[in-house]
Amino acid sequence: MDSRLTDGDREQIRTHGLTVEAVEEQLIRFEQGYPRTQITQAVRGEGCIRQVADEEMERYIALYDGFAGTSVKFVPASGAATRMFKPLYDYLRNPEPDVNPFEESLKFYPFGQALGMSFLRQGVVLATLEARNDYSTIIHRLLDPGELGYGKLPKLLIPFHRTVDGGVRTALEEHLVEGAQYARGHDGVAHMVFTVSPQHKSLAHQQFERVRSMYESTLHVQYDVRWTTQNPSTDTIAVNLDRSPYRDAQGKLVFRPAGHGALLENLEGLDQDLIFIKNVDNVAPDRLKPETVRYKKTLAGILLKLRSEIYAHLARLDEGGMSEEEYEAIQEFCRRELSYRLPTGIKEVPLETRINYLKQKLNRPLRVCGVVINEGEPGGGPFWVRERDGSESMQIVETSQLDLEDARVQDIIEKQKYFNPVDIVCCIKDYKGRKFSLQRYVNRNTGFIAKKSIDGTPILALELPGLWNGAMANWNTVFVEVPPITFTPVKEVTDLIRPEHQAESMPYDV
Repeated sequence: MDSRLTDGDREQIRTHGLTVEAVEEQLIRFEQGYPRTQITQAVRGEGCIRQVADEEMERYIALYDGFAGTSVKFVPASGAATRMFKPLYDYLRNPEPDVNPFEESLKFYPFGQALGMSFLRQGVVLATLEARNDYSTIIHRLLDPGELGYGKLPKLLIPFHRTVDGGVRTALEEHLVEGAQYARGHDGVAHMVFTVSPQHKSLAHQQFERVRSMYESTLHVQYDVRWTTQNPSTDTIAVNLDRSPYRDAQGKLVFRPAGHGALLENLEGLDQDLIFIKNVDNVAPDRLKPETVRYKKTLAGILLKLRSEIYAHLARLDEGGMSEEEYEAIQEFCRRELSYRLPTGIKEVPLETRINYLKQKLNRPLRVCGVVINEGEPGGGPFWVRERDGSESMQIVETSQLDLEDARVQDIIEKQKYFNPVDIVCCIKDYKGRKFSLQRYVNRNTGFIAKKSIDGTPILALELPGLWNGAMANWNTVFVEVPPITFTPVKEVTDLIRPEHQAESMPYDV
């Protein structure tokens, strides 16, 4: 293995917006790996996960509806939908004549009509191709550039649902419709930010402008939509399996986007008081939106109440002259509302030291996360994690951060009740209105090394701490149970035929 960098490499690194020191640290990280996160206990409710009664929900919703501040919906939407269509690409590599890779007829898919019309223009009936099990021809028409080209589109622009009038909505349109219902201010403007890949930015903007006036008119809203991209300075170097830098045919280093954790910089660039975070593929058709909106507003109301109380406590801590009784009252708030587990022996230190410690713990970015009962979906969930100062906190932890061969860890995972659907409302301003420097609250030991490929060559890629797990590890976090119907992800193309994504209109005649 030769990980030495040449003078040409150093110049390429600087031109890319990175520093040589940062790339050398990445190469060391490839060698050393990441330590495993030390989880101590599964989060199973019992006062740690809030269950909100209907009457309480209405109070939180009213609190948010009366909020005079600003809000924005932030949608990480980078990258092409290649992973969504991976089963179809796998089928092309190894066709099975008796297997339907779509599992159901194409008439149940939101893109079925467009696919059928594409064939019909050439005198071919899609249903006939299906009857002959000619799925290779169908898949090529669906995915290939020069055809429908879905394989190169961002997931944001893939048709997700049919509507009652027989139309089709993309994921982008569903986010626009949903966002208008809870990210709209009292001035009638809905602020939304989508992070997209540079190659998709223009296309996404064009698609938005194509439908903008229709949705603004029908929903009585004005949209303020911004498109952001990952900063190249957050990219990481690709390496061969022996950990030496991977080089392209010209001998140049190759840098890759470092996962959604790189979007922390985009998040910090937002100025609104409240930020709703929602994954690009987690949107539901209109018949399911009311429940989603109710819980989004509930999460926001909970955050507003907590934020007000935290700000008041921080102001009092700043005044000085605090008595032991006042300190105990604030500490009890932290235990009860923020699930603090303070270090053993903290009662033995002087009051002034405890006050400063509590002030430092309270004065952090705040997030309220919806979690659902774990029904086997892949991904992370909330766990108790031991901190270096001896305290414990509840955090979202991905399985890639854990030692899955450890029997103790396996036992904790088996007891885990909840799953993280990335349903987050957060505040990144302190009690004086200043934005936090979010990089200060990242646990940099929570990234991971992934196996990828470039033009068929296996490589290793470095992923930064994830946006909602390691990148937010040192935020104040509250978990709230939300119903499974608010979680409707589309990870693979066949998820589009799940009941929660099925049309409110009849299947197409294709």
